[in-house]
Amino acid sequence: MDSKGDHGGDSFLEVSTALWMYSTTHPLVQDPLPSWALDHHQSFLELEASIGRTRTVSQIDLVPTLSLMLGLPIPFSNLGMIIPEFFFQTTPSNSDPPSLLSPTQSLLQSASLNSQQLWTFLNHHTSTSSHDLNQHLPHLTRLYQRALELSQLPGHEEEAFQAHRTFATSLLATSRKIWAKFEPNLMIIGILLMLLSLLVSSKLLSCISPTPTTQTPPVCALLLAGLSGGGLGLLIGGVSAWIKLFPEIVATSNLLIGTALGISLGILSFQPNHHPTFTIPSFTTLFKLFPVILHGLGLGSNSYTIWEDRVVLHLISISLFLPLVIRAFSVPKPALRNRLLFFASLFALCLRLISLSTVCREEQGGECRVTFYGSTTSSNAPNWVMSLSIPLAIGLPILPAWFLGISDSYRGPASFFFGVLWRLILLCGSQYWITDYIISHQDLHLSSQLIETAQSVKLLVARVAFFLCLFAASLLWIILPVCIDVKRVDSESESEPKEKGENKKPKLLVIGFANVYGSSYLMFLVACFGILFLVTQPVGQVVLSLGLVAILCLVELNDTLNDIDSLRESYQKAIETVAVTQKPKDEKESRIRKVPSTDLNILVGFYFLGYMLFFGTGHQATFASIQWKAGFVGLPQAHLLWSAVLVFLNSFAGFILVGLALPLLKIWNLSPIINLTDRNKKPDQDDNQHQLDQTQSTDPHPQVVRSLDTQLLETQLIFINLFALNLLLNMVFVLVLRRHLMVWKIFSPRFMLHSILLLLLDFLAVLVTVWPLQAVKIKVNRMFGTQFFA
Repeated sequence: MDSKGDHGGDSFLEVSTALWMYSTTHPLVQDPLPSWALDHHQSFLELEASIGRTRTVSQIDLVPTLSLMLGLPIPFSNLGMIIPEFFFQTTPSNSDPPSLLSPTQSLLQSASLNSQQLWTFLNHHTSTSSHDLNQHLPHLTRLYQRALELSQLPGHEEEAFQAHRTFATSLLATSRKIWAKFEPNLMIIGILLMLLSLLVSSKLLSCISPTPTTQTPPVCALLLAGLSGGGLGLLIGGVSAWIKLFPEIVATSNLLIGTALGISLGILSFQPNHHPTFTIPSFTTLFKLFPVILHGLGLGSNSYTIWEDRVVLHLISISLFLPLVIRAFSVPKPALRNRLLFFASLFALCLRLISLSTVCREEQGGECRVTFYGSTTSSNAPNWVMSLSIPLAIGLPILPAWFLGISDSYRGPASFFFGVLWRLILLCGSQYWITDYIISHQDLHLSSQLIETAQSVKLLVARVAFFLCLFAASLLWIILPVCIDVKRVDSESESEPKEKGENKKPKLLVIGFANVYGSSYLMFLVACFGILFLVTQPVGQVVLSLGLVAILCLVELNDTLNDIDSLRESYQKAIETVAVTQKPKDEKESRIRKVPSTDLNILVGFYFLGYMLFFGTGHQATFASIQWKAGFVGLPQAHLLWSAVLVFLNSFAGFILVGLALPLLKIWNLSPIINLTDRNKKPDQDDNQHQLDQTQSTDPHPQVVRSLDTQLLETQLIFINLFALNLLLNMVFVLVLRRHLMVWKIFSPRFMLHSILLLLLDFLAVLVTVWPLQAVKIKVNRMFGTQFFA
């Protein structure tokens, strides 16, 4: 600790302490140590004038010193050197007949044992682990062999000891240079690349839609500019690696950095024609993003990071619940107001129940109580949740049915898929953990034969659940029709009496048509939910179930907000119709329907809900919270690949569920539209032609009709940018606090978590666009014909 009380930095006074060793049996030091046994450049340090020249030792030198003094082997991974003062004394030898070793011989023998342990570590590391020490292995081998040769020569004890010390200090210096060295330049480059990628993503947001004067979205030109810049950056990176412009950066890093910088600068420097430049976000947008920014800024505090699971609940309340409640009182229609308040309250209730599931970090101490496990020292589920497991699996399918019933889209195969197949998957997931609970409780005194039978049942149930989930999310989901019912109704009604001689044909009533996309996609989502449900422990299963309800609440809230906006737009248009005379709309313009927009508050709610589910399923940003038990689900023993996949699904189940559910914000209560023009013409061509027709109109601000894929991509980019912003702030704080006492215990694991999250969400964004969303469109076209499109 220095004079100011600082103790977490890397200054000498902050990392140094006094060493005092005492023995109750015999003196630890018998003879004064000769000068040749010390390295006068490294063993002494010039301090302030009042202290003078002082003998110093490294902290890691205590381990081999104490080990040999106690007659124990030196730990394998220690790279310290013995403290010579304690071994320069006369000791008995192990030879026959016994004799005494001189102080110099005793010191050399101890140094030889120390070097032997270091040599074993070096050989093992270079042969089985990473190869970062391989380039230094020849030099270190020569130093060790020279020390062995001198040790065998009589009368060369001093030179031999100095050779052993040279080998030990060289290995330690080389290892420190490779492993324990911060590269601020590379860290700054990484932060710069992250900032540029965030700016590139923001620019893509404004360029993914066609402009009123062009048929091609500007994003195509941006991608070409990015490829050109990337090629130039790759060339520059290769040249800098060849001439070794930056010696501390390897060639591969030079190429990657050059390519990334080239792509980013190429996109940012290119300005499409007839397209606006960057605009400063409005105050409303910044206000909605304030909780996310606050979350990122809080990662610069170790106390905030430790208690992040508690803080996130308050942030999501500020970002979503309170604004929705305040907005509800300004809704003119009571039905919409009550609907908004109901789903907001149900969402808040789910969050509160999710927050009750906790696991504790070591730093939280006694102020945290574990509820995810049965006790602090147990890895088994609490007793109360086991009695809730089967009722949960039976009752959970009722909730999607209720949400689909709001739009009258619980039709067709929905009753079989949700009520039978999905319920069977959930029962398998519950049965697996019930069987595991019974086997792990030794108080039941089960026989070995019964335990073996239970293990077989557990393995079979897990594999059946995996098969059903994969089958339900792929082949069966494609084969099944969309969730609709078709009824034939008579066109004659009391209000419209039938005229003489007129034969009116009966009409077909399609029930569930209004939410045909959302109901079909929800079937895929719950099939994926079944896999996450299986690999999650019982309390986590309850949390994931509440998370699914919370997601559907957010989807309904977003739909309600769209209804409110539509109501206000209709009021505004009614006023304009009365005030001015407008020309009637043509047929094509009247058929344009608006893809549901997504309020930024809803996306922020999805953002924080992912963290709530992460913490609620028994995880923290620590390695100790990894649930390795999940790696054995459906496996008789650990597998190198599948166990890692299962543990990954268990750890990030909440974020995976949120990422897969994101498209529901765009396709919920979205019905297909029909192309009444030319059926051989693609819908995209018809849309583009309509956009050109709009540019020729007298409207000075023509609107562009954006496709479902375009708006979904926009939503995904905004959602990913929230995590990218958080990761950027996290990287800045890791750079600033790289010498902090808790950098490896708190800040570094948090950075690793967020890096994996960003890659995971990027992958999920591509996945849902390529597979389930396109499959839903295929199912709709197969049912209604190709003239219907999203």
